[in-house]
Amino acid sequence: MSSPSAGIVYRTRGLVRNNTVLGCIVMAIYLGSCIPILAGNTPLEGLELWAFWGVVVALGIGWFVLFLRLATLRARTTPGGLEIRNPLRTYRVPWSRVESIDLGSDRRHSSIAIATLTGGGTISISAVRGNKGWLIEDESAAKEIVEEMEADRKRFQSFEGDVA
Repeated sequence: MSSPSAGIVYRTRGLVRNNTVLGCIVMAIYLGSCIPILAGNTPLEGLELWAFWGVVVALGIGWFVLFLRLATLRARTTPGGLEIRNPLRTYRVPWSRVESIDLGSDRRHSSIAIATLTGGGTISISAVRGNKGWLIEDESAAKEIVEEMEADRKRFQSFEGDVA
């Protein structure tokens, strides 16, 4: 049997756009709160002013890193296993430890992809979730992605069995 193709990157349609828009709104509010300081309407002077700007820069860098992580959420299936990039942590799980990939639910989303591990644990896949908004609730894209990821899991696991 020939080697399966390299991995495929999965993420729900619109995820990057939504997180980028949210990041821009938060940064605009954050920077807008600095306008009185820039205009000179502040009792801060000298060292206090430098400390304030140090905090502004540190928080700005923190926000930038957070939204960069949110904009790059993804799940990738490779011959070696499942790679999941969530907001705070990246997981690399070999196929031998992945029991299934299903569409479940958590506290914040109507549906989110969940990898069930053979030891009984689970990992949420933040990049694949049902779109729930003010006007639309659509889980079809997330369902399609989960079905493709599950098919990849079965294909790669059967390839591992052929090699062994």
